[in-house]
Amino acid sequence: MIYKKIKYLLVFILTLLCIDTYATHNRAGEITYIQISELTFEITVTTYTYTLSNVDREELEVEWGDGIISTIPRKDLLELPDFYQRNRYTARHTFPGPGIYEVLVQDPNRNFGVENIPNSVNTVFSIKTSIFVNPDLGSNSTPILLNPPINQAAQYRTFIHNPGAYDEEGDSLSYKLTACLGENGEPIGSDILPPATESIEINEVTGDLIWKTPPDTGKYNIAIQIAEWRSGIKIGAVTRDMQIDVYPTENHPPEIDSIGELCVLVGDTARTLIRSTDIDYNNIELTATGGPFLFENGPAIIEEVSSVAGENISKFTWATTCNHIRKEPYIVVISAKDDHPDVKLVGLERLLVKVIGPEPYGLQAEPGNAFIRLNWNTPDCNPSKFLIYRKIGSLDYVHDSCTNGLPEESGYEFVGETTDTAYVDNDNGEGLVQGFDYCYRIVAEYADGAQSFPSEEQCTSIAAGFPILTNVSVLNTAI
Repeated sequence: MIYKKIKYLLVFILTLLCIDTYATHNRAGEITYIQISELTFEITVTTYTYTLSNVDREELEVEWGDGIISTIPRKDLLELPDFYQRNRYTARHTFPGPGIYEVLVQDPNRNFGVENIPNSVNTVFSIKTSIFVNPDLGSNSTPILLNPPINQAAQYRTFIHNPGAYDEEGDSLSYKLTACLGENGEPIGSDILPPATESIEINEVTGDLIWKTPPDTGKYNIAIQIAEWRSGIKIGAVTRDMQIDVYPTENHPPEIDSIGELCVLVGDTARTLIRSTDIDYNNIELTATGGPFLFENGPAIIEEVSSVAGENISKFTWATTCNHIRKEPYIVVISAKDDHPDVKLVGLERLLVKVIGPEPYGLQAEPGNAFIRLNWNTPDCNPSKFLIYRKIGSLDYVHDSCTNGLPEESGYEFVGETTDTAYVDNDNGEGLVQGFDYCYRIVAEYADGAQSFPSEEQCTSIAAGFPILTNVSVLNTAI
């Protein structure tokens, strides 16, 4: 009898091992793309798999959303900590015409034992992204996700993750939690958010996923949708499906002192010190990801200044150039990871870096007959156009280091734009009148809509004695 019980127990254990070894490899993933031509796109499928599963996909099938299915090869793989492996698969496809296409990859199966996906080991792992093929929107590529989804969480400790999305074209991004997908890319009906003692939510602007706090240990999956917006129009969306492993531990994640925003005039160097601390006095490794580190010419750097048990101080430095100018601030995600022998935890903080283009200079205002002629010099960095602002009466307006353009509260009125370095203001044909001081400032606008600081103010008036034409007919002229 005892022999039979031992035999059945061994069979049961071996069965569990087989399940965990051979059918539990998919942990996380997303699909991104770049646009090659009007109808041709290159996608990259990124998956994060469990290296001890003995399941290794050298190729995957992709459904393009237009009825075509392709088998695409793996481009590269990278071994990561905690038995993670990152796999990348790439392929190009030409769509038949304009439209919205849902690109789908599904691969059996998910991990065994995902707490918020019942029977997860028999549930297909699916990821998809939306491609908007529309020539009127211009060329578009998805943001790339720079932070891998491999951080561990601690029971009863706040967990933070940020995908580190960077959009090279400077499109606005928004974030929301969405359903994990199963067979045929359909939402998993039983899928629910992981339990939380307070809340689990994502900031729709910054992309910070904050889980306050995991009450239970185990594996959990969530999905984050990142949408792109251009001129108020949604032009694409990518979804990251990711797994979070929650462990029991007495360890606490490191904390990073608040950093805020750096605003820098192009040509100057953005720099700041970043301090992280750990109340358990673990050693801290501080790293950073974001667009400023991706430039081939003039990338940002982060370097350690000092490191002792419980504290790390590092320095962010970025010498900015003209190709760094853009409308949206760059988001740098700072990660502080401790070296606790039990569970290594991570603290996150965001640094915003705004690079502002140079303003026009040498503005001159010359009065004429019911008009004022303006001339100025073009700044460096090749602005795409100039915006002209006017105010009656001088104003000693002083902008702060982060306010570019001319806000409405400055009192200046927008009167026109030009690609030239000269402009004639005649109040849209109505004519300027004598007796007023007209004051002007010029703002340079760059390719993606980024604006410079305003130029120095220049004022003048229509001098008395200029004849002002007020009424003209074929027979009579009134002055």
